[in-house]
Amino acid sequence: MFTEWTKISLEKFLQEKPRKIKKLYNRLFIPKVYSLQLSKLNTRVTKVLRQFFATIGDLDLEKGSYQLDSAKEAYKEGKSLGMAGKFRRDLNRILKKISAKSQSEEKYSSMYTRYGSSECPEERSVVLVHAGYAASSPKNYLGSGFNILCLPRKPGDASDEPTLVQNGSLIAGVKYGELLQKPFNIRDSKIVFNGMVCAVCLMHAQTVHTFYGRQECPEVGGWKMQYTGYVMTSQSVVSENVCVDSKLEAHQDSYFGQHDQSLDFALVNYNGKVQFLPCVVCSK
Repeated sequence: MFTEWTKISLEKFLQEKPRKIKKLYNRLFIPKVYSLQLSKLNTRVTKVLRQFFATIGDLDLEKGSYQLDSAKEAYKEGKSLGMAGKFRRDLNRILKKISAKSQSEEKYSSMYTRYGSSECPEERSVVLVHAGYAASSPKNYLGSGFNILCLPRKPGDASDEPTLVQNGSLIAGVKYGELLQKPFNIRDSKIVFNGMVCAVCLMHAQTVHTFYGRQECPEVGGWKMQYTGYVMTSQSVVSENVCVDSKLEAHQDSYFGQHDQSLDFALVNYNGKVQFLPCVVCSK
């Protein structure tokens, strides 16, 4: 009965352990080199535990202490001596390295805006700062800025209202244009003349760059894709060229007036042929 109990306890322990480790991994961003070290340590501990449970399950109170020899040898892992607490020390050494690397990585990070999507890539190293709506200068105004902003869905408290609104530089929404020419099939009713969404993403210990005129990250340099899409810009005013995600996500929960700036796919003349301009946002 005792033997069966130990076998059941061992299997339950070994089943619960991976779930706890996976939960920990989901909360932490652990570099690959340390993930491998933790995995190897986990394998070592599991191997020794199996032998310990088997030894305990086979114990006979009428026999001597030699019954523990197999467990002792398993703990030594082929060495002449097995120091007490060695697994804990190995784990602490790995955790110390991870902590030191994390503290150094906190000193630098990169941010980028993902236009055409309200989400950031599903990676442990990427954090969504806020999702929002694209905005820029009105199409019928000569002044104001040319760049496209990603305003949060819930703006902060505004200051006192100005008395001379007509003399101010206004900010209006940015929406998708008529999209008469498009590089792929889209559901026009869900996108055309609807507001463009965006997401501000934070990346720890990585640099980010937008490559125009290509759909894949460079093969050299260790670049990794964050998202790919096409360049869009305004026809009515001087506007920023932005890399818009191929998802072309839109929102319909705000009213858009006649002053809203609209974006269409940018075109480029390449070898006498007009083409759409692809883009890709990469990190390393």
